[in-house]
Amino acid sequence: MGDILLKQFGDTYMRALLDRKYLVGVLDDIAVSTDLPIADIGCGSGGSTKTIAECFPNASVIGVDSNQEMLQFAHSVSHNSQVNFLHANAMNLPFQDGQIACCVSRMMIDNMPQPNQAVSEMYRVLCENGVMVIYGNSRTTIGGNSRIAGLSAKMIQSFRRYRRLTGFIGFDISYIQNLLLALGAKKVAVKRIVKDVNSPGRIPLRYYYGIEEFDTNKHLYCKLKLMDPKELTAYNLMHNSILLDKNEYASFEQAVVVAYK
Repeated sequence: MGDILLKQFGDTYMRALLDRKYLVGVLDDIAVSTDLPIADIGCGSGGSTKTIAECFPNASVIGVDSNQEMLQFAHSVSHNSQVNFLHANAMNLPFQDGQIACCVSRMMIDNMPQPNQAVSEMYRVLCENGVMVIYGNSRTTIGGNSRIAGLSAKMIQSFRRYRRLTGFIGFDISYIQNLLLALGAKKVAVKRIVKDVNSPGRIPLRYYYGIEEFDTNKHLYCKLKLMDPKELTAYNLMHNSILLDKNEYASFEQAVVVAYK
């Protein structure tokens, strides 16, 4: 079972560790009470949970996820007595109002068509003066390279059309900011992150953003006729080619939304 879980979830764990320095940069700047637990909502394979526990060595940390197998993997790689894992849904957290000092969520909101319930739940369980940290991707197409700029623009346009067609929200920074303010947050701040071939470097970028081969005809953009399969194939090939070529520049963008209750 261990080898099977490693094969399934090892990559997601390593990607979380590749975000470590950026998450630490945010967590080091916030004041969090260690009298109450810190929750990693949508903890997945536990990479972000490990980072949180290292940043707050005197706090109890709870990793929460709805995927039981991922939690098994997270538990298998965690060797920290301050960390526990809980099988639960982010849209119905099993905590009382005001029970949590800090809610951290890395890359969970990216995959949520309608994130308002999950964000509202995280806000509900925060204590007075508690902090919410939401980390996500704001641009996963290659930037700063004229050779792929046209295809990148088509990818972005297709995503915007997809959102209008389906109502998908995901990690929409403005939406999340406005939602948190409407919920009553005292302050909402955004930290922008640029990852490029200089920092963290080409190899981490290739590991993190490299695109695996797939049948483009089955991609949602193509099935919904938002993008031609040939153009999507061309983008994927050029994307990977640029990440491999030491003479090519590439950048991506992430962001962290920090809210204070």
